[in-house]
Amino acid sequence: MKKNELKQQLKRTMENYTMLKACVAAAEKDGQAAPPFGDQTETRKLITAIDDALADVSAHYTARGQGYKWEAFKRRYVDGESYGQIADALNCGKNSPDRWCWEVMKTLGARLYGVDAVKAW
Repeated sequence: MKKNELKQQLKRTMENYTMLKACVAAAEKDGQAAPPFGDQTETRKLITAIDDALADVSAHYTARGQGYKWEAFKRRYVDGESYGQIADALNCGKNSPDRWCWEVMKTLGARLYGVDAVKAW
């Protein structure tokens, strides 16, 4: 997997993560065994893998005293905030959230895609 392909795949995965999770939750709430689209087993596996990876990455950055990087990533890809909103909330420069998000994305990529991600970066 090439670097740009991996970056785009990770970005698309995280941009769609919240929507996928909401669809699965809505299907379960309506009493359906699975969401009414695609391969339900694969969707659930993907969400579980992302949830586990996010928990690991969060713990990694928190343990290193860099929880602000995780916070920027979470605000961007889970909460959907703009980089400007993140910079205001974290009281940092306007470019810092973007840099932090890509750093966290690399760590997340290594956790989700293993050696392919490490080779690509």
